[in-house]
Amino acid sequence: TRACFLDEHVFVSGGFDEKLRFWDTRMLGRSWQTLQMPGGPWRIEVRGTSLLVACMQGHAAIVDLLGPLPRLQVHLGQHMDHSLVYAASWLPGLGHNLKCVTASFYERILYVWRSAPADSVDRKSL
Repeated sequence: TRACFLDEHVFVSGGFDEKLRFWDTRMLGRSWQTLQMPGGPWRIEVRGTSLLVACMQGHAAIVDLLGPLPRLQVHLGQHMDHSLVYAASWLPGLGHNLKCVTASFYERILYVWRSAPADSVDRKSL
């Protein structure tokens, strides 16, 4: 699992149970929000009001934090077949239509996800 702080009191964690949990450090008895994910979230990266989540066998997903409750915005994975997503990271400063990069574990393939058109993807074997 991995935890990622959103501000001084709120952090998000993931685990093998396919849930993303949002916590408040002032009330650690239970999470204040749980979001079902398309796989076990194990890497979480923040960028502005979005989370990029590597979800093991569920590929990767972007979670929108703009509304009152977090929601699954887009599921990245239709081109990844049965890959185990090991890592995910935002790509800063590489053009307005680039979103992020994900890497598969066993196949050793790097995927670059673009925001247009229709979440296109480039593949590169490592």
